[in-house]
Amino acid sequence: MGLPYAFGSAPVPVKAGHQAFGTLAVAWSAPPGTVGLSKKQLRHLLGTADRLGAAFAALHAKRPPCWTAASYAPAVSTA
Repeated sequence: MGLPYAFGSAPVPVKAGHQAFGTLAVAWSAPPGTVGLSKKQLRHLLGTADRLGAAFAALHAKRPPCWTAASYAPAVSTA
C-alpha cells in the first residue's frame, strides 16, 4: 500500500481456530518518529479481528460459501 504521506499500518489475521478468512488492515497518518499502536490499541485490533473471524465461522457453519473452486471450474466436454 502506498500513500502520499507518512503512515503507520497494522495488518492482523482474521481467523477462527485454524480457519483463516483473510486480513484486517488498519492504516493511519503517522508523522516520522511517532510511535505505532499502543499495547491496548493492538489488543483492541486483535480482539476485533477475532470477533470478525468468529462471525465468519458461524456464517460458514450455517451456509458454506457459494464461491467454491468448483463453481469457477470451466465445463469440460467429454464429446
